[in-house]
Amino acid sequence: MNKQQNDPWVTFGYEATMLRELRRYLGPDRASLKDPPWAVRNAVTESALLHARQLAEILLSTGYPTDIKLTEIMPGFQPAGLAALESVYVTEKVNDILNKYVMHPSILRTHMYDYTPTLQRLGDRIEDVVCEIERRQGTTAIQWMNRGKPVLTVSTNAVTHVSTTTTLP
Repeated sequence: MNKQQNDPWVTFGYEATMLRELRRYLGPDRASLKDPPWAVRNAVTESALLHARQLAEILLSTGYPTDIKLTEIMPGFQPAGLAALESVYVTEKVNDILNKYVMHPSILRTHMYDYTPTLQRLGDRIEDVVCEIERRQGTTAIQWMNRGKPVLTVSTNAVTHVSTTTTLP
């Protein structure tokens, strides 16, 4: 395992950018994927839920000691939208929905579940907070991810994850 520490802003930017991009393909106003197979539709939904969960935990500063936390990358900054995010994620128990129905092979999971309302509420609250941080930083999530570089190295091989260089849209 690589012991070099990651720049938390790069990871935070990646998570925010991925959620934004994936949300474009979800919901009633979604961009067309030209009738993808059910597995691809499910993968887009599950990926969006995973990135939303990652962001909620970063923004709410929860998790393990080595996890990225907003309180550590922006000490003293308390976004106004954080209380609304916490209300959705913790009080409304969206974290339980994600943990029991998406992220873990629970016996509570059924063969069908509509995550649209969950992802909409959580995604909107996350977007509010990320926008607040972008205004405060004077930079965007995609810039954090790229660290000012116009090109991002990403994996295009689902089996080996060998890096190739791709220009972002």
